[in-house]
Amino acid sequence: MEKVALITGITGQDGSFLAEFLLYATKLEQKNLPLFYFVYDSLVWFDGAHEGIANFHLLFLMRLSFYMGIGPNLSEGLEQSKYFDLDEGKFVPFVPAHSHYLSESDSFELCEKHIPFYSIIVWNNSVCSLVGATDKVEVCNAIEFNFDKCFMKEHKYALKKLYDKKYSNNDVNYEKKLEEIITYIVDKMEKQYLLYNNLISDLKEIVNYKHYDKLNLDEKEQTIIQLLNLLKFNSTNANFKFLNQSYSSAFGKKHSRIIEHATIISKSVTGIRESKYEF
Repeated sequence: MEKVALITGITGQDGSFLAEFLLYATKLEQKNLPLFYFVYDSLVWFDGAHEGIANFHLLFLMRLSFYMGIGPNLSEGLEQSKYFDLDEGKFVPFVPAHSHYLSESDSFELCEKHIPFYSIIVWNNSVCSLVGATDKVEVCNAIEFNFDKCFMKEHKYALKKLYDKKYSNNDVNYEKKLEEIITYIVDKMEKQYLLYNNLISDLKEIVNYKHYDKLNLDEKEQTIIQLLNLLKFNSTNANFKFLNQSYSSAFGKKHSRIIEHATIISKSVTGIRESKYEF
């Protein structure tokens, strides 16, 4: 029987080309969140764009090369070298014997302007990621959130009921456990997620921290969902307008930030190759 794949969301020759390329090029045995969200956000943007997309497939493939382990090495030999060898994919201190190289001015522009999206950066003692599909970049959380084993064991049925409305659970303590989950998430954010340190006081006020009698059951459930959205490894933010229309629909969004000193970490798909560039 012939197998047929239905690909939706991206159209045209460029879309078909990218869909087929990704089908064969991104088969991995391990999960790779930076690669997944780069592809996802890029294609969502491409699907909704109506202009300025003529060279999207070229830009997409160039940035994808960093995640495939074949991107240019921008972290070694920069200070001592003036030329970028296109065959070797690295900076060299002399003019190569072939014609496939970038001049000093072009090499400088390559290094100064190109930082791949979803690169992991260590900034202000926080592990973050640069998120974006075009030239607009946000600084987002890059620490995967996990519940501690003991806490998860005690609250797993409450979480299952929260995300699966078909799940039948008559636990009379369900609402109390939701309150404990909210407290747990906020406390963990305050201790481990330094990226959001300046937002903790506002967050506690928004979710009525430890004063949950002001929230009904549905509001408690939505609060947990939005808090976990905030801690995802992508550009998703928390929308708290269901609590009050004056609250932000993109709580936690960090854009237009000036990053003067950080360490950029770029890993290959296999995780074997890791490049660091401090600026």
